[in-house]
Amino acid sequence: MRHLVAVALLAACDRAPARVMAKEPTRSMEAHTDLQRLRRYFDAPAAAQSARWIVLPRGMPSVAPGPTDTVLWALVALPESAWAELGALGPVESRALPPDVARALLPAGAPPSVSGPSYDISSRVLNPYEGDRAIRLHDALLLELTSR
Repeated sequence: MRHLVAVALLAACDRAPARVMAKEPTRSMEAHTDLQRLRRYFDAPAAAQSARWIVLPRGMPSVAPGPTDTVLWALVALPESAWAELGALGPVESRALPPDVARALLPAGAPPSVSGPSYDISSRVLNPYEGDRAIRLHDALLLELTSR
């Protein structure tokens, strides 16, 4: 009897639904542009002019139930007068954006690896996200926030 149960369990483990095994098609990401909605997650300076942002699942996709960890990437355009509101400049930092994120947020043809002076944004990041540094890219602030 034990052998039959073991064989049945092995047979059940060997079968995976086709939808789980199939590779998802690649899709292009479209960035959000609603600055007011972004302010729910990041307290952008009042003078912020515009934003492009996306939210992606973090890690490997799973069929298990439960919350999904996410990464919010944003590029917030700021006038020169707003930079002082972010505080002192920090060290130069670099980020390698995933290629799809770079295409969605950066100007066409821009490399996915960026660097620039950083700012401490930890006091401006709102629940459910966290993040401590953002990078200045010309007239915009690049954010990478992760869910808690």
